[in-house]
Amino acid sequence: MRILLIGILFCGIAVAQDMETLRGERGDYEYRKSHMFDVSRQGDLVVKNVHADVKITGWNQSRVEIIENADLNVYTKEEAREIVDQFESSFSQSGSSITVRGNNHGHWNKKYLEIRVPNGFSLDVNVQQGAVFAENVDGNVDLR
Repeated sequence: MRILLIGILFCGIAVAQDMETLRGERGDYEYRKSHMFDVSRQGDLVVKNVHADVKITGWNQSRVEIIENADLNVYTKEEAREIVDQFESSFSQSGSSITVRGNNHGHWNKKYLEIRVPNGFSLDVNVQQGAVFAENVDGNVDLR
Protein backbone atom coordinates (compact mmCIF):
# COMPACT_ATOMS: atom_id res chain seq x y z
CA MET A 1 0.00 0.00 0.00
CA ARG A 2 2.84 2.40 0.89
CA ILE A 3 4.60 1.79 -2.46
CA LEU A 4 1.38 2.42 -4.38
CA LEU A 5 0.82 5.72 -2.55
CA ILE A 6 4.38 6.89 -3.28
CA GLY A 7 3.90 5.98 -6.96
CA ILE A 8 0.69 8.00 -7.10
CA LEU A 9 2.43 10.99 -5.52
CA PHE A 10 5.27 10.86 -8.07
CA CYS A 11 2.76 10.65 -10.94
CA GLY A 12 1.04 13.76 -9.57
CA ILE A 13 4.32 15.66 -9.57
CA ALA A 14 5.05 14.73 -13.20
CA VAL A 15 1.58 15.81 -14.35
CA ALA A 16 2.03 19.23 -12.68
CA GLN A 17 4.65 20.09 -15.34
CA ASP A 18 2.01 20.17 -18.10
CA MET A 19 -1.52 20.90 -16.86
CA GLU A 20 -4.57 21.45 -19.06
CA THR A 21 -8.18 22.44 -18.45
CA LEU A 22 -11.10 22.90 -20.84
CA ARG A 23 -14.32 24.03 -19.25
CA GLY A 24 -17.43 26.01 -19.98
CA GLU A 25 -20.84 25.67 -21.51
CA ARG A 26 -22.68 26.32 -24.77
CA GLY A 27 -20.99 29.14 -26.68
CA ASP A 28 -18.47 29.97 -23.97
CA TYR A 29 -15.54 27.61 -23.34
CA GLU A 30 -12.23 28.41 -21.70
CA TYR A 31 -8.99 26.56 -22.42
CA ARG A 32 -5.89 26.80 -20.25
CA LYS A 33 -2.66 24.85 -20.51
CA SER A 34 0.59 25.41 -18.66
CA HIS A 35 4.05 24.25 -19.70
CA MET A 36 7.26 24.25 -17.64
CA PHE A 37 10.82 24.04 -18.97
CA ASP A 38 13.97 23.79 -16.88
CA VAL A 39 16.63 26.14 -18.29
CA SER A 40 19.73 28.08 -17.24
CA ARG A 41 19.44 31.73 -16.25
CA GLN A 42 20.80 32.80 -19.66
CA GLY A 43 18.87 31.66 -22.70
CA ASP A 44 16.46 32.61 -25.43
CA LEU A 45 12.73 32.75 -25.90
CA VAL A 46 11.62 32.74 -29.53
CA VAL A 47 7.94 33.33 -30.32
CA LYS A 48 6.87 32.97 -33.96
CA ASN A 49 3.59 33.54 -35.79
CA VAL A 50 1.45 34.00 -32.69
CA HIS A 51 -2.08 35.38 -33.02
CA ALA A 52 -2.51 36.31 -29.36
CA ASP A 53 -1.75 38.86 -26.71
CA VAL A 54 1.59 37.99 -25.10
CA LYS A 55 2.80 39.09 -21.69
CA ILE A 56 6.39 38.17 -20.76
CA THR A 57 7.73 38.71 -17.26
CA GLY A 58 11.25 38.09 -16.00
CA TRP A 59 11.62 36.25 -12.70
CA ASN A 60 14.41 34.91 -10.51
CA GLN A 61 14.04 31.20 -11.33
CA SER A 62 15.81 28.79 -13.68
CA ARG A 63 12.73 27.75 -15.60
CA VAL A 64 10.33 29.04 -18.19
CA GLU A 65 6.61 28.86 -17.51
CA ILE A 66 4.15 29.35 -20.36
CA ILE A 67 0.43 29.54 -19.74
CA GLU A 68 -1.72 29.42 -22.87
CA ASN A 69 -5.25 30.74 -22.42
CA ALA A 70 -8.08 30.89 -24.95
CA ASP A 71 -11.75 31.73 -24.94
CA LEU A 72 -13.63 29.69 -27.56
CA ASN A 73 -16.87 30.61 -29.26
CA VAL A 74 -18.34 27.14 -29.91
CA TYR A 75 -21.45 25.27 -28.77
CA THR A 76 -20.14 21.93 -27.51
CA LYS A 77 -17.19 20.69 -25.55
CA GLU A 78 -16.40 18.30 -28.40
CA GLU A 79 -16.08 21.25 -30.82
CA ALA A 80 -13.86 23.06 -28.32
CA ARG A 81 -11.62 19.99 -27.91
CA GLU A 82 -11.31 19.58 -31.69
CA ILE A 83 -10.24 23.21 -32.14
CA VAL A 84 -7.75 23.03 -29.29
CA ASP A 85 -6.23 19.79 -30.64
CA GLN A 86 -5.83 21.23 -34.15
CA PHE A 87 -4.78 24.78 -33.42
CA GLU A 88 -2.93 25.07 -30.11
CA SER A 89 0.56 26.54 -30.17
CA SER A 90 3.57 24.23 -30.28
CA PHE A 91 6.43 24.42 -27.82
CA SER A 92 9.97 23.08 -28.11
CA GLN A 93 13.20 23.22 -26.15
CA SER A 94 16.81 22.99 -27.24
CA GLY A 95 19.12 23.50 -24.26
CA SER A 96 18.13 26.86 -22.76
CA SER A 97 16.29 28.01 -25.87
CA ILE A 98 12.50 27.80 -25.87
CA THR A 99 10.49 28.22 -29.08
CA VAL A 100 6.76 28.89 -29.28
CA ARG A 101 5.09 28.56 -32.69
CA GLY A 102 1.61 29.94 -33.01
CA ASN A 103 -1.36 28.47 -34.76
CA ASN A 104 -4.60 30.38 -35.23
CA HIS A 105 -8.24 29.60 -35.77
CA GLY A 106 -11.27 31.86 -36.11
CA HIS A 107 -13.15 30.26 -33.23
CA TRP A 108 -10.89 31.85 -30.60
CA ASN A 109 -12.70 34.81 -29.12
CA LYS A 110 -9.52 35.76 -27.31
CA LYS A 111 -6.16 34.03 -27.00
CA TYR A 112 -3.30 35.09 -24.78
CA LEU A 113 0.00 33.76 -23.50
CA GLU A 114 1.46 34.50 -20.09
CA ILE A 115 5.19 33.70 -20.09
CA ARG A 116 7.74 33.85 -17.27
CA VAL A 117 11.43 33.64 -18.13
CA PRO A 118 14.64 34.00 -16.11
CA ASN A 119 15.62 37.70 -15.86
CA GLY A 120 18.72 37.14 -18.05
CA PHE A 121 16.81 35.70 -21.01
CA SER A 122 16.81 37.27 -24.47
CA LEU A 123 13.52 37.65 -26.34
CA ASP A 124 12.74 37.39 -30.06
CA VAL A 125 8.96 37.77 -30.27
CA ASN A 126 6.91 38.01 -33.47
CA VAL A 127 3.20 38.55 -32.80
CA GLN A 128 1.04 38.44 -35.95
CA GLN A 129 -2.08 39.76 -34.27
CA GLY A 130 -2.29 40.97 -30.69
CA ALA A 131 -0.33 43.02 -28.21
CA VAL A 132 3.04 42.13 -26.74
CA PHE A 133 4.39 43.33 -23.40
CA ALA A 134 7.64 42.51 -21.58
CA GLU A 135 8.96 43.53 -18.17
CA ASN A 136 11.90 42.70 -15.89
CA VAL A 137 13.93 41.07 -18.69
CA ASP A 138 17.65 42.01 -18.84
CA GLY A 139 18.67 40.22 -22.08
CA ASN A 140 18.31 41.46 -25.64
CA VAL A 141 14.68 42.20 -26.44
CA ASP A 142 13.18 42.25 -29.95
CA LEU A 143 9.37 42.58 -29.93
CA ARG A 144 7.43 42.76 -33.23
